Amino acid sequence: MRNDPVPFQSFAPIVIVGLCVLILEGVMRLSLVSPLIVAAPSQVVGSFPLLWDEHIGLRFLQTFAETLLATTLAMTIGGPIGWLLARNAKLDLAFRGWVAVASSAPLILMYPLFLVAFGRNMGTVVAIGAVSALAPIILKTRDGLTEVKTVLIEVGRSYGLSEQKLFRMIMLPAAAPSIINGLRLAIIFALANVVAVEFIINYGGIGYLVGEMADRYEIPGMYGAILAVITVSTLFYYVTERIERCLRPF
Repeated sequence: MRNDPVPFQSFAPIVIVGLCVLILEGVMRLSLVSPLIVAAPSQVVGSFPLLWDEHIGLRFLQTFAETLLATTLAMTIGGPIGWLLARNAKLDLAFRGWVAVASSAPLILMYPLFLVAFGRNMGTVVAIGAVSALAPIILKTRDGLTEVKTVLIEVGRSYGLSEQKLFRMIMLPAAAPSIINGLRLAIIFALANVVAVEFIINYGGIGYLVGEMADRYEIPGMYGAILAVITVSTLFYYVTERIERCLRPF
């Protein structure tokens, strides 16, 4: 059986990233950019032992856990709210616009209020991450449930399905793509705010490590820590992709 050739689109991103890395390495070796601003990729790789001494593994897990907790909390609160907006036209008309406005508000500026409420600990980080992740979950859950085709619901009712089974067997799978998109956006919002709060209040995970490296002018280490943030984001993307496949196996 003949194997089909691998399409260019499958490895093009890797090639492009590789070329960018080589160009950046050349630029830094030619001293065209100050090393106090950008680090050469080889220097970033060389900073990994330093980052390991700074317990980057534990900080990685802490940021991952805080983002996961914040997103889970936002799903627990925002999912039912989105369902209410989808079920009640008056509530939807009254509050959907406010939720949309909140999604673009710089909620991280409220961190002093959270510090007063929770103290300088994980509670503040998780709370700000959860609040920032609420809006996309509410809006995308509402959009997904309202866009379920009426004919699907009518077919389910014709088979005598209860409201609970109708929601679980028809509405939720049909709305899954929109809900998963909301979850992805929520993770992005939560992760960005979690790292930012860690940086601002000098607490805990990778955000703290980025600030620590910057204060010590360890520029390669700083970019290595930023690379760890990107790794967390990539890991969450993989998790949400697997969730979507479980909800929509076909």
